[in-house]
Amino acid sequence: MAESKPSSQQQQNIQHNIHSRFIKVCIRMNAHSV
Repeated sequence: MAESKPSSQQQQNIQHNIHSRFIKVCIRMNAHSV
């Protein structure tokens, strides 16, 4: 975390985590709506 610039790999990881979390929420919402 000392680095001022996060590595592209780390940034991709964070984006992937947020994306998968978002998908999980969407799936949960769809399951409830059905």
